[in-house]
Amino acid sequence: MFPGIAGIAGIAFAVPAAISSFALPLLASHIPYNITILINIFLSVLSLLICTLGSGLAGPLIGAGIGGVTSSLGQYLYLAVAASFDQRVVITFSIGTSKPRQMWE
Repeated sequence: MFPGIAGIAGIAFAVPAAISSFALPLLASHIPYNITILINIFLSVLSLLICTLGSGLAGPLIGAGIGGVTSSLGQYLYLAVAASFDQRVVITFSIGTSKPRQMWE
């Protein structure tokens, strides 16, 4: 899609994702889930728009960086919401197509 910058785009995605993986749980725990989900949706749309509409090398790299932050925030949100469910519900969602009843009966 963007010839010659695949490795740079991977670094531009991974570095903000790693930094925000450590920083976001400290910050996002003070913000309600509804607001955090809206922020995540906004950042993901912004990432897509900047990646596709950005010009030259800077557009895809900035979009990939925002995408890394969005990915980290999404993982934090999933884990935070999963902690509020019963253990059997989380196991059932994680198993997929196998028979979850056999695990706790």
